[in-house]
Amino acid sequence: MSRSAADRGCLVYVGNLPDDIREREIEDLFAKYGRVRQVDLKTPARPPAFAFVEFEDGRDAQDAFRPRSTGFRVTVRGLPMSASWQDLKDHFRKVCTPSYTNVIRERGEAVGVVEFDNEEDMDRAIRKLDDTEFKNPFEKASLWPAEWLVPMGARRACRLG
Repeated sequence: MSRSAADRGCLVYVGNLPDDIREREIEDLFAKYGRVRQVDLKTPARPPAFAFVEFEDGRDAQDAFRPRSTGFRVTVRGLPMSASWQDLKDHFRKVCTPSYTNVIRERGEAVGVVEFDNEEDMDRAIRKLDDTEFKNPFEKASLWPAEWLVPMGARRACRLG
């Protein structure tokens, strides 16, 4: 990373990253905004990890910086504690590519958040992933169809159990 990249407005700081994230995953996430020149991932002894993403063009960096919540979000409850955001994304990739996934662990529960670019992808995921088995290398859980369709404003909730 060069100082001139920051001066040109081509550099984006990305914080609060999972410890197990890889540079390629960050590049894949940001490639939709424009050509990524370089990713500099930092994994300090005290988490969380962070990165600097350098774009070819400053306008792409500006696009990446703007929050882009789509509002097409599904909350997944009942995930095994060993579930990662990558496991959750892999599960949903069976039917479409989610724009964002995360697994939050709090109060002894793992809760997944999956966001889609549009309502059609969200509806397809809900329809196709009903009654499917979620698994990672350590545990598995079943999706319960009746609990996918709990409305939360512009969001929907689902439960793995």
